[in-house]
Order: sequence, then C-alpha cells, then structure tokens
Amino acid sequence: MRSRVVHEVVDLADFWRQCCSGSWEVADHGCTSQAFTLVVKARVPGTQPAEGRAFDILRDLLLGTHPMMVAINHSISPSTVTSLHTRALRALGISTRKLRPPPVILAVAAHAVEGKTVLTQATGDTTTRGESARLCMSIERFDHAPLPRTGRWPSRSEDGNLLPGQELTPAEADVVRLRVQGLEFRQIASCRATATGTVTLQWRRAIAKLGVLTRAELLSKLIRAAT
Repeated sequence: MRSRVVHEVVDLADFWRQCCSGSWEVADHGCTSQAFTLVVKARVPGTQPAEGRAFDILRDLLLGTHPMMVAINHSISPSTVTSLHTRALRALGISTRKLRPPPVILAVAAHAVEGKTVLTQATGDTTTRGESARLCMSIERFDHAPLPRTGRWPSRSEDGNLLPGQELTPAEADVVRLRVQGLEFRQIASCRATATGTVTLQWRRAIAKLGVLTRAELLSKLIRAAT
C-alpha cells in the first residue's frame, strides 16, 4: 500500500481542538538548531478522549498559570489538578513516568487557541497510509528572544518608569535555553559537563532574576513575547 505525503500549513488553534477531541496522540517531539518539532499520529477510531476538564487544566498549566492558582480558579484540590493534568497527558500519548515536559509546540497551540501569541501556524507534512495518518510539524525556534541576557521582563514602577532587571550570567542563560527545550537538570549537567546541583542552582537564580516561578511560566512568557 502506497503512502501519500501532503505538505501543509497547520493552524495551531485548530490543532489544539483536534487534540482535545482525541484526534491525535504524540509520537515524538524535540528541537533542532532551527526549529521545535512535534510528531503526532492519528488515534485509533473509537478511542475515548479525556474529559474536557482535564484539557482545561492542561491548557491553564501550559499558559503558565501556577498549579496552586489553577486549583483555586477551578475550585478543586491541588491533587485533583495533578490527576487531571496526568489524565490529559496520557490521553495525548505522553508518558508521565519520564517526567519530560510537554512538547513546546503543544504549549504554543494552547496559547494560539486563547489568542495569546502571534505564533498561530506551523509547517507540517501529513503522511497517510490506508486509515493511518502521521503529522510531522515544526515551528521556527523563538527562544532566541533577548530575555536571557537582559534579565527580567520589563516591569514598571509606580511612576510608570521601567525597572531594570539583573542580567543573567552566560551559564544561567545557557541553562534557561536548555530547560526551555525540555531537558532535565541531569541532562543539562551532562551537556555542560558540570554537576546537577550546579545546574539546579543556576536555574533557581535565573528564574528569580526573570521573575518567574516555573519552566511553564518561563515558556509562556517566551511564547507571548515572540514576534
């Protein structure tokens, strides 16, 4: 049976809705020097998607909202937030055992459906063979924004003047970029030939300077700041 490949532009808001309806599951994701990538495959017909509330929780977390605030906003316990988040990830075929962050493109799609980013499209190749389909997507890297070396996102004092942020060290900036890509502390330590404890400390110092609490919040800031 022959395969058919179609090159297309993927509307990320529509892609998010398709994921929530159970149309796709994640096969692989990562990044190159130029782009973030995501490979999804069509789910088996008849597969039940996770309940809508689970994807609402996943969306809020991908938008950078702190888990405790998500719990308050939805009037549920923090443990329920964790449970629903896990359920949504599993429905998308994402392993929750490896502790690997969700795909960057999925986070971009969550922002696109809420109208919170200009990154609304990805390029993709859809390969169909019989009833099976596989979509390989990519978007240009946007994590080269000037934030890592200029410090905190501009904030304003009471008189409206911009408050300067502390600059990140080259090591902290490197750790930030690798975290955005989805690497864990031990992986970053291996890449940088340093101790995991050193990487952890550099990460904590970096996010304190940038005024964020979590990787998800940092990624959300980058997605919203992309041009």
